[in-house]
Amino acid sequence: MGMELIQLERYTERRLLGMGASYEVHEAVDSQTGAQVVLKRPWAQYITHNQHQHADQLSVRLLEMHRALGASFPHISHLVGYTDCTRHDQFFGDTLAQPYHVLVEERAKGVPLLGSIKDKFRGVPIGLAHNLYALYPLVSHAVHPSPGILQQLLELAEGCYRKGFLALDLGPQNVYYDPTQGRITLIDLGAFLDRNATRGRLQPPNLHDALAELCKFYVTPHPPPAHVSGYRDPYGMGPMRGFEQDLDHLIHRFRELTTGALQDTAVGLLHRVKARAYESIDEFRQEVQPYLALLEERNRALPNITALVEVWREGLGLLHEQYWRRFLFNPETDLVHYR
Repeated sequence: MGMELIQLERYTERRLLGMGASYEVHEAVDSQTGAQVVLKRPWAQYITHNQHQHADQLSVRLLEMHRALGASFPHISHLVGYTDCTRHDQFFGDTLAQPYHVLVEERAKGVPLLGSIKDKFRGVPIGLAHNLYALYPLVSHAVHPSPGILQQLLELAEGCYRKGFLALDLGPQNVYYDPTQGRITLIDLGAFLDRNATRGRLQPPNLHDALAELCKFYVTPHPPPAHVSGYRDPYGMGPMRGFEQDLDHLIHRFRELTTGALQDTAVGLLHRVKARAYESIDEFRQEVQPYLALLEERNRALPNITALVEVWREGLGLLHEQYWRRFLFNPETDLVHYR
């Protein structure tokens, strides 16, 4: 579907899915095509207090960004349409009379790598998909093996860079994973920066800030968990230490927990990111391949690998819990090729 100016009445709103940094995200169905979509509007409390202008400005910027990336750009949730800046109280069943834009996006298939933090306190294993598929992918798709999640994120970041955008905020809270295809979808482009617009800043973020963020969330020295509890919790979501401090912490952990070629390769990568020594995202991506191969080799050689794979499968079983069925995901069919 192409991006177009739409009337909200074409959609049937089902429920509020969640809250992002600036938007409410509502599940809806296109009455003309049956397609499942999400509707994004500014937080109701922002609209109530007439403080939603920043979200509306973001909506305009996102429209421009989606147009620049194009309808065939991979690994993102594409914009289907948008509304005029007008009131939508009748559609949403409220009394908010202020005008605002609503964005209509494709609904991402699969499950979020990281569930909502508030659900952790209800006992939900919110870090499950991140651990199973990004950090410790001990079992691959039996029919259609695909590039790993870090490789796909680097492909996305590199494509954005070529289009003039620095892709930031690629953490697991913004990434969905579809086990049927082994593919990721980024659901939020709001933190992307126009590379030309950053050049006037004193210390503008550059590609190394994006690489450091990816390392923080998707590079780990830890061996696969020996108990299913190790698959439940988020990874990399601790306090922000800062660019150099985050990398130093990761370097220190690799020196503690790994040896040989794996340690040398990982530490070398991290030092180059810290020194801002990469000329391109693709250069980093090429050097990541040997690291990932060594990581897989390390895991296969672990003396208890058979037991670790069984623990992984036990973790996979947790995706059958009701919580994950709220997404475009059916564990009975979507996980069959991982057993």
